[in-house]
Amino acid sequence: MLRGKSVKTQPSLGMRRFLIRKSTQGHNKEDKAAKRKRLIQATKMERFPNQSFLEQVAVSHEVALDYQRRMRAFMNFVNLLGLVANTPAKLDECLTEYLNYMFEEGCDISEGSKTLVAVLDNRPECSHKTMMTRSRRGLRGLTNMDPGSTRPPIPFALIALIASRLMQQRLNESALAILLVFSA
Repeated sequence: MLRGKSVKTQPSLGMRRFLIRKSTQGHNKEDKAAKRKRLIQATKMERFPNQSFLEQVAVSHEVALDYQRRMRAFMNFVNLLGLVANTPAKLDECLTEYLNYMFEEGCDISEGSKTLVAVLDNRPECSHKTMMTRSRRGLRGLTNMDPGSTRPPIPFALIALIASRLMQQRLNESALAILLVFSA
């Protein structure tokens, strides 16, 4: 008998939390502390220098990798153009330029938003709402220029199939109602 490859799936959020809770709890404070110290030593994924353990685990490993990829792309852009991003104001200016570049290259709002979040994750001192004002304004402009498109939640072919099945069961009014609601 042939067996297909098993697909590794991520455990659910509830299961991950259960496993973390199990690995960090003990019978007393000393047991908890020992387990937590082992967990801290086993979990090293700094996204920026001097990042604390709890800052590291604030986002999932996959999201952390995505943030790192986006920061590398942004910093490559900054270095390529010879820009300087050493202060919050300069960083805001560079990110504004990068968002304009992303728009010109055809990126949509979600890419711009994720890049801003990646920069704020890397530079937490800039994450206050009153900072990075030009970049935030640029994202609003990107939203205005690329508002996205709405699409039906279900493809029309599926709606037509449902309507035809209803008609086969002599539920013509229901079929008509579904077609009317979908098209309206």
